[in-house]
Amino acid sequence: MGHASNQYGRFIDVAVDRASPLTQHAWDGASAEHYRIYLMDCDDRVRSHRLIQCAHEEDALAEAVHLLADYPRVEVWTGARMVRRLTLP
Repeated sequence: MGHASNQYGRFIDVAVDRASPLTQHAWDGASAEHYRIYLMDCDDRVRSHRLIQCAHEEDALAEAVHLLADYPRVEVWTGARMVRRLTLP
């Protein structure tokens, strides 16, 4: 379990799967970016989010694609930049 602060400066617990092959190299000391994946419903409301570290943007997008099984839309962000919005066909 990791910790992150929300927009109010309070720390929240965040589940991060460090054993995932998509994020494992980030925890091995490689240079990594922090990504937020917002999980959205069909009305574009954020229902949940995931914080992950990946060395490459493609790894973050691959992680987001897996989450489309449970949510109709996901958005991947790093800092203030939206990387991509993914939607079920």
